[in-house]
Amino acid sequence: MRLDDRLLLFAAGIAAVAVPGAAWHFTSGDERLALGLTAAPFAWPRLLVGHLVAALPLAFCSAGRIAMLGRPLHRAWAAAGLTLVLTLVMPTLADGLDQAKAGFTIRAVMRTILAVLVTTAWLSIAGRAGTAPAKWTWLASIIFALLPPLVYADRIAESRATDFLTFAKSDRLTRAMGTLEGLRDLGSDRRFTNKTVAELIPRLRKDLDRIAALVAKPLPAGATAEDKPARALNLLRLNRLAEAEAILNGLDAPTPETWMIRAALARETARWNDLETACRAVIDRADPNAKSTEMLEDAYEGLGEAQRKRQRPSDAAETYRIGAERLPNRAGYFRYLHGLLAADQGRPREALDAFADAVRLDPKLAPLVDPQARSVRTTSLSCLGR
Repeated sequence: MRLDDRLLLFAAGIAAVAVPGAAWHFTSGDERLALGLTAAPFAWPRLLVGHLVAALPLAFCSAGRIAMLGRPLHRAWAAAGLTLVLTLVMPTLADGLDQAKAGFTIRAVMRTILAVLVTTAWLSIAGRAGTAPAKWTWLASIIFALLPPLVYADRIAESRATDFLTFAKSDRLTRAMGTLEGLRDLGSDRRFTNKTVAELIPRLRKDLDRIAALVAKPLPAGATAEDKPARALNLLRLNRLAEAEAILNGLDAPTPETWMIRAALARETARWNDLETACRAVIDRADPNAKSTEMLEDAYEGLGEAQRKRQRPSDAAETYRIGAERLPNRAGYFRYLHGLLAADQGRPREALDAFADAVRLDPKLAPLVDPQARSVRTTSLSCLGR
């Protein structure tokens, strides 16, 4: 193949990923974009790009056949037209998958088909008719188009399931909704509080509509000290962060409850120093009684997260140890957090030991812990030899 042909093929490969990726992403709607989502059923942008890239070898095998038809300009118009058609029909396709209750694998195959179709069309612009690829080439290309995105989607689903729990626990309900929407796109069978993703979405949407109706009413002139933090919390739930922070900044005497709202805002805006400050304020002010146990647990968890993000893993481990000591009935959950920390630090054996301890201390944590332990076992070769 001549250098000019290689450059043309390289440019077509870039277009095969960039053009449909941009078209599908930026037409997915403002609401999905605000939540970090892309066009359904691809859920998140990185999975969309992953599918398009993984489809390129199979598209290259197929493009030679199409290159025998018409001129390059005609094939360019055809590729643009196919991209437009798929962009228009993708929402209907996603709805159909939801109504059919399509599972994880079926959705992955459908995403692969879409990616192969559109990348083949764009690669055909630079393609030239030639000898048919060998059978093993076809087989390897099909496996590459299917398997890596399937594994990647599984890893994303596990990660986002953990994110959902964090969002829901810290009252970031709009973000939690976006995560559920993405998990539905993937066909995740994960259950939370014994509810499926499909069952949780309408419940959470109803809660968000109710909260939006409350926020739509202006605060009365004689609003009490309790009314303002409650409104700030509702604004946080709706992801209206600037408005929530403006209310909190106007409060004279922050309580542990308002500090937790500040902590959630800091988490959302990745201000880890502010998160550490807010969580320490809660820990210093709250008592481990029946009303504040959950708040204290959230504060220790948030403090540990801030320390992890600020590259202080040993401090985070100590925070989880102290949290378990101060809240012995939640010791299992803190061991689970320690397991996540160890996994992030590349210590699979320590992570698996912590996960086992978490379930032993609190068997109810098994649905939360088991997927994380499975992920550590399947992704770390080092732990297999120990």
